[in-house]
Amino acid sequence: MTKVINLRRRQGINYKPITNNNSSKKFKINNTEITKLLLVLISLLSLLVGCFIYKNSNLNVVPEMCSSFITDLQNKNFFQLFLFLVKQDLIYFIICFFVGTSIIGIPFTFIPISIKCIFIGCLSSFMYCQYSLKGILFSLVLLYPLFTITTTSLIYSANESIYMSKHIFNTMTNKNTADSISIRLYLIRYAFLVGINLVCIAVNSFLIMLLYDRLI
Repeated sequence: MTKVINLRRRQGINYKPITNNNSSKKFKINNTEITKLLLVLISLLSLLVGCFIYKNSNLNVVPEMCSSFITDLQNKNFFQLFLFLVKQDLIYFIICFFVGTSIIGIPFTFIPISIKCIFIGCLSSFMYCQYSLKGILFSLVLLYPLFTITTTSLIYSANESIYMSKHIFNTMTNKNTADSISIRLYLIRYAFLVGINLVCIAVNSFLIMLLYDRLI
């Protein structure tokens, strides 16, 4: 997946000074990894924030929102369940996609991930408080595998949006950049990530239909 997502055309391939090029490669790799690490860190912090919000919030809207989500997973056929989960997932991708096409989009790429992980944190706390060990088992079998894959895809999407927004900013300010990117490649990467999520949601929808009543 990394090879497809990070498919970028680079200049200066024929001339490779040993010392300078190695340090340049290390610098680029470090920058990319730091960005992803920062996105992962924000995701983990947002999960903790979600748990904190659920535990300390006196408003009924948070438990009601979580209860509504779990209830919506029940008594649906495969197609209805698939569409429900797809709509929940695509909202974050759409926000992230359009943020990446903005010249000032970099600071806003963290918003979709934060919102999603805060919701996952609230939902995890709800499942434990409401269903105890059954809630933990239900989450481990049916929720966390789906959330892990879709959140990872969203992290990669945010990384691409940061790269795209940075490229647009450099282009608008006439700054030279060693990387070149096009909207076509940007669309291909997003289509690839969304495709992975659709497959994952389809499998998960089938499992929910089979196991929901047995686990809750």
